[in-house]
Amino acid sequence: MRVKLTLIARIVAACCRHAWAVSVVGLALGVFALVYGAQHFAMNTDSSKLIAPDLPWRQAEATFDATFLQQSCLTCRNEVVQRL
Repeated sequence: MRVKLTLIARIVAACCRHAWAVSVVGLALGVFALVYGAQHFAMNTDSSKLIAPDLPWRQAEATFDATFLQQSCLTCRNEVVQRL
């Protein structure tokens, strides 16, 4: 009498029977993921671009920065002072 295997048990049994093919497919998928990640991964450290500018508090921040320019550009002033 044969025991009826569940779907997961049948998948595991098939993977065990074809271990080399499963290893090759896994390695190929890993290489593909590595290449894709290397080509499409981008990091931007500009924190002003991380949050959408159309949010109300971001618009208020932009208005504040435009009104009080001396407070919003401290880094720019430091760079100018260092050049002098």
